[in-house]
Amino acid sequence: MQNLIETRQRQATRRMYEDVQKEHARLMAITEHGVQKYHDKWIIGELAHKFYKSPATIEKIIYNRNNLNLF
Repeated sequence: MQNLIETRQRQATRRMYEDVQKEHARLMAITEHGVQKYHDKWIIGELAHKFYKSPATIEKIIYNRNNLNLF
């Protein structure tokens, strides 16, 4: 039973990481007049607010600076 709970938690964490990375890529791709519209720090702040995480955690997710063996 404990392994099932841990597996589900890992799957949920993996999905959240993928969602954060997809949203980061989407926001980075937005351009206006041929220039990236949003600054990276703004994007990180926006993602932190959206996913209820700290900016430091979002940076770790985006730049794969975590120590979790999820993938």
